[in-house]
Amino acid sequence: MFQDSGVTSTLCGGAWESLNAFNTLGSSTARHGCCPAGSFMSNPSGAFTTANSCSQCAIGFYQPNTGIYDCKPCETGKTSPSNALVCYDAANCPQGMYASGTETVCASCGTGKYSGQVAQISESTCLRCVIGKYNDQIGQISETDCTNCEVGQYNGQLAQPSCQDNCNAGSYINTEQTECLVCQIGRYQNENKQSECKKCIAGKHNEQTQQTSETDCKVCQAGKYANQQGTVTCTECPLGTFNSDLAVTAVKHDAVDTCLQCSPGLTSELGALFCFGCSPGKHNTSNSTEPCRDCPRGYMSQAVGKGPKAWLTCAKCGKGYYQEHSGQPFCLPCIPGKHQPEKGAFKCENCGIDKFTNITAQSACQECGVGTLANRGSSRCLPCPPGEAGTPCASCKVGEYRPAKTEQGEETDPTICLSCPKGSYQNEEGLAYCINCIPGQYQDVEGKTKCRECQEGKHEAEPGAGIIVKRDTPTVCTECKYKCFFVPFPSLI
Repeated sequence: MFQDSGVTSTLCGGAWESLNAFNTLGSSTARHGCCPAGSFMSNPSGAFTTANSCSQCAIGFYQPNTGIYDCKPCETGKTSPSNALVCYDAANCPQGMYASGTETVCASCGTGKYSGQVAQISESTCLRCVIGKYNDQIGQISETDCTNCEVGQYNGQLAQPSCQDNCNAGSYINTEQTECLVCQIGRYQNENKQSECKKCIAGKHNEQTQQTSETDCKVCQAGKYANQQGTVTCTECPLGTFNSDLAVTAVKHDAVDTCLQCSPGLTSELGALFCFGCSPGKHNTSNSTEPCRDCPRGYMSQAVGKGPKAWLTCAKCGKGYYQEHSGQPFCLPCIPGKHQPEKGAFKCENCGIDKFTNITAQSACQECGVGTLANRGSSRCLPCPPGEAGTPCASCKVGEYRPAKTEQGEETDPTICLSCPKGSYQNEEGLAYCINCIPGQYQDVEGKTKCRECQEGKHEAEPGAGIIVKRDTPTVCTECKYKCFFVPFPSLI
């Protein structure tokens, strides 16, 4: 009776069969299947599937049979969860429900919660869905009823009926979908509801959080590079290299090889935009990490070649020069009184005794002339002092002397000592004078160390005559003409 009705659904039971060869419906359009207990046939049209054709009985309704088109309401004093086969009183609440205190009807666990136990008497027995999940239905019975947040959503609290979807550009949702976090430095995100941030490409960097555009990633500055994605701070080019691109093109900063080697004879500091020659006092090396080194003591820097290919090397200080410090571009001349006979010296030597230099940059000292002397480190020679003469200056011997000047005020010859004249003597060395003989003594020979005593005359003579010695010429004794006697000092004639 249904084959010409135009309805393509059947009641619960077997499939339709073709009635004859002219049946336009045929067995291919026949259906069979029944909605299970706890549900009802809500969509009788179309091909039968449980998901498309059946709906669960609502809370407070039940259906113990299969293949039914509606659910029955619970009687007064009882209730049921969804998809129920029977109704329950307050003493026997099913899973997903509870009855507390004086309640006579079971109440459902709220959204964001569930309960797998029966006959519960407190709302606290409803368990909360964990963070990162949600449940938008009441009366749920299992943790599996708590659903993971959808892609682009997150939930940072327990027992939530829904997830948040407000994670915007500059932020991302963590793997557990429990937080919306700002993008870290070195990254950005220009879209909403994303599970990760995008890395700045190699050659660029970003030092700020929560960036929303690729343009927030900046090209490395000149002298720097970034060879990895997500760089925060660009790395300085090594010593001996340079990068002159002024933060224009990322590919010119995306590897250490974008830092170009300095030409021979040139060097650079860390993070250099250009190369330069070693500073004065240094010399070039083949070590890229230390391309310039200080010249050592006794050396100075010296350029080899001209122009941009000039090369600095170290040269020994010449004879008569020195350098006591390292890293110097020049050598210093030895000052007067000093000399240096060797190359590469870091100090000058004092001239020795009786030697001198009176100009700078000398490799040898000169000998003092005859009758002169000099102390160690002298810049000139001085005449021998009074009482000395010769080369080297030596003390005059006993019986000799050398005054500073003659009686006429002229300088005396410093090369020789003089013999004490007649009538005088000197019994000590190194003196500038001789001692006259006293009355009663004489000396008629030069260069003596003492005077001689006059002898008494034996010739009788007139009174008043005697052995007399004149003070100014005590060279001889005179015989008395008459009776001799001694005239005591200081009588003179």
